[in-house]
Amino acid sequence: MVVLVALVVVLAASAMVSAPWWRVAGAVTMSLLSSAAIVAGVARWRPVRHSPWVLAAAGIVLAGVSVAWMVVEPEVGGHPWSDVAIAVAYGVLIAAAAQLSAGKRPGRDLDAVLDGGIVAAAAAIVVWLVVLSPTVASNAPRAHVLESIGLIGGDLVLLVIVGSIASVDAVARNVAYRLILAGLVVSFLSDLVFLMVGIAGHRTPGLDIVVLSTLAVFVAVAAAALHPSMAALSIPERAAPRRPHPTRLVLLTVAACLPPVVIVSVQLDATDRWFVGLLALV
Repeated sequence: MVVLVALVVVLAASAMVSAPWWRVAGAVTMSLLSSAAIVAGVARWRPVRHSPWVLAAAGIVLAGVSVAWMVVEPEVGGHPWSDVAIAVAYGVLIAAAAQLSAGKRPGRDLDAVLDGGIVAAAAAIVVWLVVLSPTVASNAPRAHVLESIGLIGGDLVLLVIVGSIASVDAVARNVAYRLILAGLVVSFLSDLVFLMVGIAGHRTPGLDIVVLSTLAVFVAVAAAALHPSMAALSIPERAAPRRPHPTRLVLLTVAACLPPVVIVSVQLDATDRWFVGLLALV
């Protein structure tokens, strides 16, 4: 609890104090505190599988180092080690999410895989047509666009993997799971804002949003690790047979109808047609 309070205090101070040195110290401190909270949670609640949490702790430290470098050198490509650190951090976090998912859902939950693939493909079409395609076609700085797309892509992969285990009823009600999922949603939205704000020529305010949202994610993951429900995330459970719930049916219907509706009603260039057509196969 002391660690969690310290994380909240540092986050609040980082939001109020914009001095670069404080942001650097805050990013490093919060990443270390969050990792310590994960280790403490593992030691206290003793989940069946430690590896997802250990990988998450390592990924958070790398993300904190990357954020610190971004604050020191805010220009695109200002510090190549920052790009390396964030790429490795996403790789480690994706591995952690994959292990958590595999441990929670032993065997093959084909329904969850199909649902996740359909919804993810529809979401990718929307993000591409609304955000990414206009951005690529504009005169926006290519380095900023590529950096932002990389962050958004990493967020989407994490959301799909972590969201895939929501089919297990016990997971959907799990407090630790909800905290982790909320943190990923915050990260995804902040990276979208970072992309759009940077295109408008205001990279520094966008970077501030990314820094603060990343620190907020650290708090969410630390809170998840310290909550007793984190141990239940490692207990293998098979998803119950799918029922034709209205929400699921509506979601899948919208996702399935989206590609043909877009192809017929929206004027697409060659790249857009190729992208939408490829995802329509899903």
